Amino acid sequence: MWANPLQLFQIPDNISSSSVGVKILLHILKGYLSLCRARLVESDPPQASKGKEHEENKALYITLQNSAIVQLLLDLTSRPKAQDSSSTAIESNHCYENSALIYNFLHDFFINNDGLSKLVCWQTFKLDQIEGVVNGVPSLHVACKFTTNMLQQASLQKQLFAVCLLSHLAVQYPIQQTLQACNEMLQWAISQTSQLSLCGLCCL
Repeated sequence: MWANPLQLFQIPDNISSSSVGVKILLHILKGYLSLCRARLVESDPPQASKGKEHEENKALYITLQNSAIVQLLLDLTSRPKAQDSSSTAIESNHCYENSALIYNFLHDFFINNDGLSKLVCWQTFKLDQIEGVVNGVPSLHVACKFTTNMLQQASLQKQLFAVCLLSHLAVQYPIQQTLQACNEMLQWAISQTSQLSLCGLCCL
């Protein structure tokens, strides 16, 4: 288990939908992540045989593992709710509590793992998760520094994600930095519209 903490997410829905179950999951996850890092250090070759490639591979392994954990935790915040109307209010309350627990964990996780929030955003996640993440994870405010860079990607999915992410960041953090990012995004949108117009004229 220590070598692959992701196995922790192979749990029944009735556990992951319980606030007590989520608390236990996050507590165990913290322990296994610490153990995983400790074992990686113990398994290091002697200092003399260590190379730059070895350290880079180890860092890459940890980073990819962390990003996978974030994606799986985000999926827990958007699991389908029960359809029974008699339990709708209870289920909704549990969902809110569970999301708050996960967002608090992610806030600390991003702070303690430099660059992880940027990687997760560049990988993108579900659009309907953006609002909750922006509102619940204060450390994600740094995303306004690189959302405009995502617009330069050829992927329409990344462009759409960047627009949605920045729109929620602008509402949550109405500061100079997000205002500047929004201005840059508007300039990008205008340039895209101009290019489409020129393409249309060329096709006439």
